[in-house]
Amino acid sequence: MTWKNSLNNLRLIIQSYIFYRLLLPWLDVFNIPGMKRCFLKLIELINGFRASPIRFSIATSSS
Repeated sequence: MTWKNSLNNLRLIIQSYIFYRLLLPWLDVFNIPGMKRCFLKLIELINGFRASPIRFSIATSSS
C-alpha cells in the first residue's frame, strides 16, 4: 500500500465522521427519522475496514 492510498483511506474514514459532526446541530432542529442512526452505522462500517488505522469512539455514542 502506498502513502497515497493510505492518505485516501484515512480521508474516507474521517469524512463521514466530520460530516456527521457538522450536521448534528441541524439534526436537532430538523428531526429526520433515522438520519443519526444511518450516519452512525456508516461510521461503524467504515471503522470495520481492515485498513482503518483509528476508531472514533465518540461517533458510536449517541446523545
